[in-house]
Amino acid sequence: MTQQVVDHISSVYRENSPEFIYYVILYNIFNEFLSDINEDILPNEATGFKETAIWQRLYHFQKDAVIGAINKLEKFNGCILADSVGLGKTFSALGVIKYYELRNKSVLVLCPKMIR
Repeated sequence: MTQQVVDHISSVYRENSPEFIYYVILYNIFNEFLSDINEDILPNEATGFKETAIWQRLYHFQKDAVIGAINKLEKFNGCILADSVGLGKTFSALGVIKYYELRNKSVLVLCPKMIR
């Protein structure tokens, strides 16, 4: 059985370039994710949220978190932003809030009384 797999992989490699095999593998890993993406869940950059002061202060990983949170909120109507202490969850949340404020959506923030 193992030899059959090795032979099959060898024949695929002989008939196709390494780049093609790489792209096929990526497609098979991510095709379900890619089919789920549409313009309805991608953040609307026309709102100008990427020109705001809060966006400019975010690190790259926080910007990715904001985009991911917006996608989850649009797709699932909810999102949990969980990260290690000190990585800027508050600033990431402010980025999400700013996005919805610029879309003229109501934003409700719930937090413990001592943080107020």
